[in-house]
Amino acid sequence: MAKHAALSRKLKPRSNPGDWVTSRDYPTEMWMMGKRAIVQFRLNVDVAGKPTACHIQQSTRPKAFDDAVCKAIMRNAKFEPALDAGGSPVASYWLNSVTFHM
Repeated sequence: MAKHAALSRKLKPRSNPGDWVTSRDYPTEMWMMGKRAIVQFRLNVDVAGKPTACHIQQSTRPKAFDDAVCKAIMRNAKFEPALDAGGSPVASYWLNSVTFHM
């Protein structure tokens, strides 16, 4: 974590994070039941800017929403890697949330 305190550049999304999870990712059963959710996640990202793991930080549940978020994020998210104080790429993380509503 000490490296993160001195980053010369944080992770930079290569595309709009709002496009990573779309209405197509809404779990069908949850949509049919009119369920809504807020899912907060942490995405681990390697030195090349590729997501390596998705962790749910907090969620209103059901779990189908958590699974849908991680599946879509892992498939669609791409980053310019974080850079340490010397300008070298370093593994990092991205925190964000997704809201499902009708």
